[in-house]
Formats: sequence, C-alpha cells, structure tokens
Amino acid sequence: MNNAKVFELKVKVFLLQNIELKNLQIRLSEFIDKVFQDNDQWLGYHNINQYKSYVVSGLYPVEGSHIYKKENIYTIIIRTTRYELADYFQGKISHMYTGFIKGLICDIRMLPKKFLSEIYTLTPVIMKNDTGYWRGNLKITDFEKGLKENLIKKYKARYDVKVDENYPIYIHLEFTNKYPISTNYKNITLLGDKVCLKVADNDVAQELAYFALGEGLLSMNARGFGFSNYRWL
Repeated sequence: MNNAKVFELKVKVFLLQNIELKNLQIRLSEFIDKVFQDNDQWLGYHNINQYKSYVVSGLYPVEGSHIYKKENIYTIIIRTTRYELADYFQGKISHMYTGFIKGLICDIRMLPKKFLSEIYTLTPVIMKNDTGYWRGNLKITDFEKGLKENLIKKYKARYDVKVDENYPIYIHLEFTNKYPISTNYKNITLLGDKVCLKVADNDVAQELAYFALGEGLLSMNARGFGFSNYRWL
C-alpha cells in the first residue's frame, strides 16, 4: 500500500461579514459549493452520493472570541487526494465570493510522506448513527470500530484495492474535548468530538493515517468535519 498523495491548498480569504463559530461550517460550505456551480462535470461530482475525496478546515488564525471578524483576512486549508480536484480548486477559488467570504489567493503543495507519530482533529468528527450523538447510545469500542471501518472504506473506494484490516491503525485514541462540540448545519445542531490518534508503526497504519489527512476522519468531511493536523516522528 503506497497509493495516497495528499494535496494541500491554503486559501486566503477576506470576510465581508462577521461569522460566529457555531455557523462557520455553514458559511464555509456555501463558499466551497460555489466553486462547483459553473462546471457541469465538477457539479455532477459534487452532487453525486459518494465520498468526495476532500476535507476542509476552519478559519485560521482561530478567534478566541468565537467570532470571525468582518474585514479581516483568514486562511482556509483544503486537502484532497485527487490532483485534478486540487488543480480545479486552485484555478477557481481565488475568484469566488459569497455574502460572507471572498477568495483572495491560493497556494498548493503536496504534503510530504513522512513517518507520522500522531494525527489530531482540528474540527469535530461526526459519528453517524440512527440514534443521534453516539455517546450514551454506543460503546467506545463501537466508535473505534466505526472510525477504522470508515477510513478503510474510503481508501478502498478511492483506489479500488484490498486493505489488510488486521493491522492496528493506532496504538492509542484520546478524546481532546470535555463536552460534545455543537455545530449548526442546515436546520440541525450536530454534536461531535475532537480526537488524537497515536499512529501505529506499520505500513498499513502509516498509509491510512496519511490518507486521512487528505480525506478526513469519519463523516461529512467536505462540510468541514474531521479535518486533521499531524506530527511527524
């Protein structure tokens, strides 16, 4: 297993209105979605029910007040395992704007493939299940199983290869939030968590962890959830 290549775009944006942290994913999704609207091929890709192969961060620098301020400049990070998608984003996103966000400039690079000691989420991970928020309804072992299965399914869907599922992906999982993190999305409030994974020392784990940097952990990655940062050994 050595298929993944992760492309990272750093997008400078200018805020036209204040954005509250709880509404940030809504405003970012509006901005990203607009990139797809004037290209039939990519609009079809965006609308089809499949893994989207990209993940979106929040705004940086982080605002301690939980309000991202009008007329300030921030950075959005978009990562993807598809070069053609990264190339399309780079050509379009600097010219996009909504009522809240205006694109300015965009830089692109490929993330180096080095030994990962850990990956940790900067935006909440969303564990989808039939009963809502997973805590109180599922065991921690169910959460861990879902995390691993989701990542392997995305990898298989992306590269159409078999993955040896017997290898551990991580040696330790830690939740870094004390309380569920609430985020507004459409007409509902989603509850999620931030996690830190100590990545296992085997080729499968290293490949999947690197892949996760480009596609996100668990669900709704194209909506700004499950975006991870990393530490190299």
